[in-house]
Amino acid sequence: MSDFHQKPNQLCEAPLAEVDSILTGLLPAFLKNRRTNLNELQEAFIKRDYLKIQKIGHILKGISGSYGFSIMGIYGSQIEEAASHEDLSGIQREISSIKDYLNKVQIKFI
Repeated sequence: MSDFHQKPNQLCEAPLAEVDSILTGLLPAFLKNRRTNLNELQEAFIKRDYLKIQKIGHILKGISGSYGFSIMGIYGSQIEEAASHEDLSGIQREISSIKDYLNKVQIKFI
């Protein structure tokens, strides 16, 4: 599994995730779960549930790289950190970044 070729602040219009072809069958569920995480983040943000935001960020940080989505892992780490400081603007920025990323990411099986 390869890493992305862009850094979070350098994402082009279509970020690329290089995913090991052995994960082909698992990828739809992985992406569905990440969209669920995004919805949960948005709900937790409205409720100012920093612990839940932190937990979801930790999940994203831990699982994303295993599937070739390292940039999403970085976003997870950043949102976890922002939540630990109750940084609303940082949390909102990372939620927006995750949403944008999930809408634009292109998958390349390797």
